[in-house]
Amino acid sequence: MATLEIRNLRAGYGDISVLHDVSIQVNKGEFVSIVGSNRAGETALLRTISGLIEPFSGEIIFNDETIHGLPPYKIVAKGVVHVLEARQLFNFLTVE
Repeated sequence: MATLEIRNLRAGYGDISVLHDVSIQVNKGEFVSIVGSNRAGETALLRTISGLIEPFSGEIIFNDETIHGLPPYKIVAKGVVHVLEARQLFNFLTVE
């Protein structure tokens, strides 16, 4: 069972589509990093999951509950948060 599932997500800014049919499944206990070059859509994806951008289409499901369309404060109350880069919250971690 997936903790977070994104199905065929399309989203963007205004009428400009940035995310095109994105599908992701994150299972309990997994750690996931969203990595890409500048303007590849990582921030748009996180903002859409967090409810800051309304998706054009697709589904966002967290713990078997649809969360797209909910206001951000309700999404946070369900336990969805993201950590922005360059905040040095995890500066003690290394990558091998």
